[in-house]
Amino acid sequence: MKKILVLMLSVILVFSLISCGSNENSAEWNMNTAESDDMAYSEEYTTDDVGGVNYSKGMDRNEEASAPEVGTVFESERKIIKSASMEIQTLEYELAIQRLTDKVKAIGGYVESSNVRGRALDDKYSTRSAHYTLRIPEQQFMQFMSDMNSIGTIIQENSYGDDITSQYFDTEAHMKTLKIQEERLLDILRKAEKIEDIITLERELSNIRYQIEGLQGNLKRWDNLVSYSTLTVSIYEVQEIIKVEEPPKTLGQKISQKFTESLEDIKDFFEDLAVFGIGSLPLLIVYLPMLLVAALIIRKIIRIFRPVEVKVEDESDKKNQS
Repeated sequence: MKKILVLMLSVILVFSLISCGSNENSAEWNMNTAESDDMAYSEEYTTDDVGGVNYSKGMDRNEEASAPEVGTVFESERKIIKSASMEIQTLEYELAIQRLTDKVKAIGGYVESSNVRGRALDDKYSTRSAHYTLRIPEQQFMQFMSDMNSIGTIIQENSYGDDITSQYFDTEAHMKTLKIQEERLLDILRKAEKIEDIITLERELSNIRYQIEGLQGNLKRWDNLVSYSTLTVSIYEVQEIIKVEEPPKTLGQKISQKFTESLEDIKDFFEDLAVFGIGSLPLLIVYLPMLLVAALIIRKIIRIFRPVEVKVEDESDKKNQS
C-alpha cells in the first residue's frame, strides 16, 4: 500500500514538473515574440550603419500615393496641351490687326509675343506683316479658331495636341509621396538627440523639399499650358486678290490657254517698252545734247591726232615731167 502511494506521488510530481517547464517555455516564447515585434517597430525609424535614415519603412501601404490609370481618367480630367498656327492674308491690314487684338481681349486671352514689320518711308510697293503668339483660354479655343475667318483669308492652318495626362498624374503622385516622406522625417527629427542624426535628417529634408519644389513648378507650368492654349498667327498684307482658275483639261483648252498667255506676254512687252520710252523722255532731253557735244569733241580729237599722209612720187613720173 505504501509502495502504491509513493508511486502515485512520484507520477504527480513528474507531471507538475513537465507542466511548469512548458509554461516557462511558452512564457519565454511570448516574451521573445513581443521583443521581436518591438524591435521591428523600432526599426521603422532607425539610422543605418552609415548614418542614413530608413524613413520609408514606417510608411503604410495605404498611405503610398499612386497615380490613376490613364484609362480610368474622365475626359474632363484629361490634360491636353493644345496649340495651333495660322497664316492669314488681308487687303485691310490695319483693320485686321485691330480686330485680332480686340477678339483676344474680349475672351480673356493675352498676347505673349509679337513681331510687326511695317513699310519703309521710301518704299511704295512693299507689303506689311505681323506675327503674334497668343494665349487663349482652353474652353474658348476652338470657337476662337472658327472666328478667325473674320480677320482675313486663311491660307494655312495647323492644329496640334499633346496629351500629358499620364505624365501629369505620375508627377502629382510622386510629389504626394515625397510630402509623406517629409512628414516622416519631421517626426524623426523631433525625436532625434544625436547631432549627426539631426544633420543627416536636415540634409534629407532639404533634398526632398528641393524635389517637391521642382515637381510643383512642373505642375504649375503644365496647368498654365493646359488652361491657356497657344495660337501663332501670321497676318500678311496683299495688294489684290487673284482669282484662282481651274487648270485646262482638254487639248483645246490647253492650246487656247497657251495662245492667250502668248498674247498677254506680247502685250506686256510693248507696254513695258512704251513705259520705258515715254518715261525716259525727260532723261533723253537732258542727256541727248550732252551726248551730241561729247560726240563732236571726240570726233575733233580723232582728227587732230590722225597721222599725216605723205605722198611719194615715182621716179618715172619725175622724168616724164622733166
